[in-house]
Amino acid sequence: MMKTTKKSFVVLLTYVSLLTPAASMDPVLANIQSPDSVGNSIDDHGNITWADIPQGEPYKADAEYSDGGMGPLFDFSRSFINTCLQKGFPYDLIEKIQNGHFDMAEAQGVALDYLGYGLAIVVGLLFIVIFPLIGCCFCCCRCCGNCGGKRIHKDDPSASCKRKIFGVVLLLLVVMTSAGMVCVFVSNDRMSTALNKFGDTAADNIDDISTFLDNTIEQVKHVAGDNFNFTKKAIFRDLDSLGHLVGIPVRESLGISGGVNAAFSSALALQGDLDNATTHLSSVLDQIQYLNGSATQLKTDLAAVKSQIDTACSGGPCTGAPDTSGLRMGFDESRLPDFNTEKSRLDGLQNLTMTILKAKAEFDSVPERVQNETTSTVATLKTQVDKYSESVDPMIKMTTNLKSQALGSFDLNSMRSQVESYTEDVAVYDRYRWYAGIGLTSVILLIVLLLFLGLTCGVCGSSASNLPTERGCLSNCGGNLLMGSVGLIFMFSWLLMLLTTLTFTIGAPLERFVCQPLSDPELTIFTKLFDEMHLLGGSDNGSFLGQMLFQDPSIDLTVANILKDCKSGKAAYSAFRLDNFKDFNITALVDYKSSLDIDGQLNGINVDLSSLTILTPDVQTQLKDFSSVVSGIDFTKFDMLSNDTVGTNLSLLAEDLRNVNQTNLSSAADTLDSIANGSFHDTNNAKNNLVGSSNSLQSSVSNIPTTISNVTQSLNNTQEYLQNNGSEAVKSEAKNFANRLTAIVDSFVEDARYGLENEIGRCTPIYNIYASMLVNGFCRYTLDALNGFWFSIGWCVFFFLPSVIFAVKLAKYYRKMEMLDSFDNPLPSKTIHSVSDTDGPMFGKNKVGHADRW
Repeated sequence: MMKTTKKSFVVLLTYVSLLTPAASMDPVLANIQSPDSVGNSIDDHGNITWADIPQGEPYKADAEYSDGGMGPLFDFSRSFINTCLQKGFPYDLIEKIQNGHFDMAEAQGVALDYLGYGLAIVVGLLFIVIFPLIGCCFCCCRCCGNCGGKRIHKDDPSASCKRKIFGVVLLLLVVMTSAGMVCVFVSNDRMSTALNKFGDTAADNIDDISTFLDNTIEQVKHVAGDNFNFTKKAIFRDLDSLGHLVGIPVRESLGISGGVNAAFSSALALQGDLDNATTHLSSVLDQIQYLNGSATQLKTDLAAVKSQIDTACSGGPCTGAPDTSGLRMGFDESRLPDFNTEKSRLDGLQNLTMTILKAKAEFDSVPERVQNETTSTVATLKTQVDKYSESVDPMIKMTTNLKSQALGSFDLNSMRSQVESYTEDVAVYDRYRWYAGIGLTSVILLIVLLLFLGLTCGVCGSSASNLPTERGCLSNCGGNLLMGSVGLIFMFSWLLMLLTTLTFTIGAPLERFVCQPLSDPELTIFTKLFDEMHLLGGSDNGSFLGQMLFQDPSIDLTVANILKDCKSGKAAYSAFRLDNFKDFNITALVDYKSSLDIDGQLNGINVDLSSLTILTPDVQTQLKDFSSVVSGIDFTKFDMLSNDTVGTNLSLLAEDLRNVNQTNLSSAADTLDSIANGSFHDTNNAKNNLVGSSNSLQSSVSNIPTTISNVTQSLNNTQEYLQNNGSEAVKSEAKNFANRLTAIVDSFVEDARYGLENEIGRCTPIYNIYASMLVNGFCRYTLDALNGFWFSIGWCVFFFLPSVIFAVKLAKYYRKMEMLDSFDNPLPSKTIHSVSDTDGPMFGKNKVGHADRW
């Protein structure tokens, strides 16, 4: 048993030691840095995971806008402008003029469309002229003692109520005017802020243009440079590993479909049959040798005891003596077969496994054979990949020069310096404008303060118990302050209105006809003027941008769509339709099969497997020898072992001898008992063991010839299959390999195309220039501040008018009167004369009043 285990272990060790080197000789998948320096990675199946395209440096300018809490004011001014200019942008008028269809008869209709705007200007101009005249007339009347110029207080039962109502109304007017004054101040300051922001925004946009070009260059280099180099390395890796990627699948496919694995498994399994046959044959030989020894001893013992019995009976008659003729062997051990020759032949077949493994090693060398026989194909494909890179290199070269080509003669640094210089120069002059605005605001503030102080002093200094002629200095001061504010209103309102009218005349049309269309999310102004009316060129059947950029008006490229696309962050390639630009045409990149014929080259692979020999002469010889040995074993010679070991029963014979009354025969009976327990027992056991071993040997080798025949036939069929179908299997796997390489290139192409169409050169800075400079910088910050400025001034002027009325009305209730007018129905009371050296002359017929009425 130990011997059999040892043999099996040796065979297994031999099998492993031979099989492992054969597998280790297979071509392996070449190494590649994954992930690479930019983060691209590829797995063993050729699936590439592309790194994200770098976004580059962030942009400075943005389209964000903050109204600084002044939104309601700007909305009010915008609403006022929309009321005056209800028609909006005159697209139809421009179109009629452009087409020559405008008739002067339509001028009246056009004038009516802008009647509100004209009336606003006319009202402003009339105010500028009329209001100072009214002020002069009012002053003259006051100086002449009219219009409240006389300090005579007439009796009025509702005087107290009027004073309170006038005071409340005037307070409200002061509050409303104060709100306008604050808005004037904030709007004035916001215009300066807008100017500074405009300069900063312009500088940021210039920087963003440079950043945009730099980012685009880096992104194109990433896709067309780094990603293509990684793709090239991946293709070269697979080409260098063609034996691994094609040969091993071919071997596995043939091993299963061609029955190669099963055939070799069956052949290798014969080693077990050989080991069993050898083991059992060795056991039979040992049993024969042992049987021969014990049978010789038994024959000697039987001869001796027979001689003893015969001698005892030779001297006289042995009455009743048994027959001794049966004291002989029941078989002839010398006739047992000699299997030493067969044993030697089987021992010579112990290298059967090694022989089969050598034959299998030739089949296992298919990957190496594929690798060696495709060297020229690999070299050709590498050359084509290098040639394909020629369609990528121009894109990289073009991108490298993109900045200089895009800018042309423009120097961004010089432009930025000029913007900063202009901004500084304008800021100097803007400072004077700011001062003027502060002075204007101060005038309004002075009027508001006079009104508020006059109202405050009047309220605090007046009392219902005091006669109008006895009002205190505080009350009188309040009335004088009110009249002073009225005088200032008459003096400066025309100037305020002049400024309001001028700024309104400029700001209103700019807001209505420029900024509102520019702020329209649909960008209708560009669609109408450029794409429908073709003010910048083009024709009814084409796009002026298509003509200007690509010399092809049929290309549907519009300003509105460009701005919308850039707002949404689309790539410049898609937004500007650069697929129509020959330097940006990626057809050569996408249509790579014209220069990279992967299918054609790999379909032409011809690896000849017809010379593969599975059933080698050595294998055939050893299988035939094995079959011959086991077939030549003659098991008929073991048939005599079915006879009794001895011709008689030794125990019965000994008993019979003891029944004979003779001393010598009793001794012979004892000898027979000793033989039965000794050599007879050993011989009989040896015979039985030999019978069992021979039966085991016969059982183990009975099916071996049939098995060998089947294995031989299987190996022969496998060899024929390889010779007939091996090349087709190579072509099939070569097609799969071609699909793998094509998938790698397609992955690069799709990633490059997606990057160009969606990520590379996102044109957000283009929209930021439009939004931050025009919409935000000019319209929302600058023009909104300007419109808020004149609207706030107009607001103040509007509330100055009723303030004049109520201030004049209220002043007579606060100022100290020179006399009292008499009452229609005097009551009996103490007469109070209002004669004083400082009161001035007495006017009217009644010079007295009644104290209890005050």
